[in-house]
Amino acid sequence: MRKRGRVIGVTGNFGTGKSTVAEMFGRRGAVAISADGIARAVLQKSRIRRRLARRFGAEVVTPAGVDKRLLARRGFSSKKNWDDLCRIIHPEVLRRTREKLKAIFRRRPDAVVVLDVPLLIESGMASWVDPLVVVKAGRRTQRARLVRKGWLPAEVRRRLRWQMPLEKKVNMADVVIDNDGSRRSTESQVQRLWKRLKQEKKDG
Repeated sequence: MRKRGRVIGVTGNFGTGKSTVAEMFGRRGAVAISADGIARAVLQKSRIRRRLARRFGAEVVTPAGVDKRLLARRGFSSKKNWDDLCRIIHPEVLRRTREKLKAIFRRRPDAVVVLDVPLLIESGMASWVDPLVVVKAGRRTQRARLVRKGWLPAEVRRRLRWQMPLEKKVNMADVVIDNDGSRRSTESQVQRLWKRLKQEKKDG
């Protein structure tokens, strides 16, 4: 993908706080794209719903929409189910994300975009971004955050089971944000990176 502006890729595992970090970049002027938001729109597509119903059972689709909790339970229950869920949803998410990036850079060729994607590395989007930012937090912190949001411990374990190990993502990162401490500490790390990126842009 040809990048005229800059795309900051923010990723991490379930509960590390990547969306919080992406929001911090957004408040500093980056244009935010959330893959989770795009995925929610993709789940509204009738052909996607039909494929999900065929693969994971008719009851995952209700008159009100996709039962995301039930779909998650079934989709994360085995490696094969997880791979099949990704095959159904991710190509459309990638296509829409690419279109959003192109539209942003058509309007603002010098824009700084923050791409908030849980599976940024796994989906192949890492080649779209510079820098690749990985948000890390300890397992205890991850679980505590998710339980506070209403996730059951068994659901958290299922969600973490098939994700790429966080340590591997950290080793691939250009920048690591440690989100295991206070919000002020995280803000400070984001601010340092933002200043560095702005200086690089100024220097050409």
